[in-house]
Amino acid sequence: MKPSAHTEGPPSAERPGAPGGEPSRADDDAAHALQDAERRATEAQGHYHDLASMLPALISETDAEGRLVFVNRYGLELTGYGEDEWRGLSLIDVVAPVDRARVMENFARRMAGAELPPSTYHVLHRDGVTLIPIELRAANIVSQGRVVGTRCVLFDLRDRVAAERERLHYEQRTLEARRLESLGVLAGGVAHDFNNLLAVVLGNADLALLELPPESSALAHVRDIWVAAQRAAALTKQLLAYAGKAPFHRTSVDANALVHSALAQLPGGADDPRVDLQLSAELPPVHGDRSHLAQVIQNLVANALEALPPGRGSVTVETRRVDVSATAQPPGLQDPDQLPPGPYIRCCVRDDGIGMDARTVARMFEPFFTTKFTGRGLGLSVVVGVMRSHGGGIAVRSQPGRGTCVDVYLPVASTRAERREAAPEDRLAPLCGRALVVDHVPEVAGIVARLLGRLGLETETARDAAQATRAVETQRFDVVLAASRGGGEGAQVVRAVSASAPDLPVVLYSADSEHAVRERLGDVRVAGYLDKPFDLHLTHVTLRAVLDR
Repeated sequence: MKPSAHTEGPPSAERPGAPGGEPSRADDDAAHALQDAERRATEAQGHYHDLASMLPALISETDAEGRLVFVNRYGLELTGYGEDEWRGLSLIDVVAPVDRARVMENFARRMAGAELPPSTYHVLHRDGVTLIPIELRAANIVSQGRVVGTRCVLFDLRDRVAAERERLHYEQRTLEARRLESLGVLAGGVAHDFNNLLAVVLGNADLALLELPPESSALAHVRDIWVAAQRAAALTKQLLAYAGKAPFHRTSVDANALVHSALAQLPGGADDPRVDLQLSAELPPVHGDRSHLAQVIQNLVANALEALPPGRGSVTVETRRVDVSATAQPPGLQDPDQLPPGPYIRCCVRDDGIGMDARTVARMFEPFFTTKFTGRGLGLSVVVGVMRSHGGGIAVRSQPGRGTCVDVYLPVASTRAERREAAPEDRLAPLCGRALVVDHVPEVAGIVARLLGRLGLETETARDAAQATRAVETQRFDVVLAASRGGGEGAQVVRAVSASAPDLPVVLYSADSEHAVRERLGDVRVAGYLDKPFDLHLTHVTLRAVLDR
């Protein structure tokens, strides 16, 4: 009797499954599927890591304890860690101390399942000092319904922060420039009104000094009036200089000669032992008004000397040719607009005095602002107007206790510097001819007519272009003197006179700079220009040249 199947011996122990120990097809398929899934997961992870390493952002993953389990190559370069140094680091190690409490609070909320919006923090560099501003965007890693970590992308915000800081700085400087420009408009308006009054005062004082006999007791009083009016006229010129509208007589000027001329006007003179000159030889000339540019240097040096501690310290005045490019602007430039690229003469006035904080530097060029006693006048504000009118720039560098350096940049002229000629002798030979004075301010027209009469001319007056036209059509004149103001009266008079008498010369007078007047005229030509208040000698010289043509 044959044994039953279940009594012939034990089954095969090689593998469970099919009879005889052979694995089933289902088991093979499952094993292959598992291996394939593991291979695809490994490939996907490698693909993910390759992509993460190429992106220009810090990409990281953490576990549920806040430990880093992955950091891409960019993140290592950003934070300064090596390939093997980041393992085992936690969020606390790579976040700035100021942000750690907030980071851990938000991480705990994420572990509880919360989804949070992007946040900004500071990453701490491996050097333990450098803080890197970043924007964090994170997602929770969820497994079997539970948050087991976070996946983060961190964007470096340094360029964005720097650009925003620069934008705010530029806006602040632009607002400051507009505020100072408004003050300049106000100063210019006040100066014009004062000039009309001073033209009358000085004109009458000039006439009185010419007509009073030497033994007159009134002569000393009139001379005092004339001196005081001249000082007032100088103040209005400073106001106009601040407004960028001062009368300028531009020539090619030697910068080193300007420095010597400015120092000679200071109380200590050109030999002041506290002033050290470092003037470069063979400098090209600058194009500008000699007296106004000398006033700039004089004001800067005087201010630097006053900043020195009692009995010690020095001021250095240095001149040098420099090239300014669009990408390399002078540090501390005060104007929000850049200096046009090109060659400049830089005049540096540097002191080792008390220095200034940023707040004082921001206000140092305001009119009537001072950190000293009151009543100092316009001071450094004149520097702004003169430099603005000359197409130059001002740069200031200063720190409390470490002195101040003020650089003025003047464009190099295209011609050689002219030598200053000696002032001509005060010969006022009588002029011959008839003059028409056109001014809508009767007091000014009257005093100009009387001054011209004192120079030997017969005069008539007119209020505007219409009256001037009727006058030249009915009478003979040898010259016309007309006021030029912002409303364009001067150009209207020139056109009207030229239409009726094309050969009749017109001389304009104004408190504005000749450059500003000629800009208003456009293509309208004039025979000459006079500053207001009037200088009797210069008026004589100008009219003599016009009448002799």
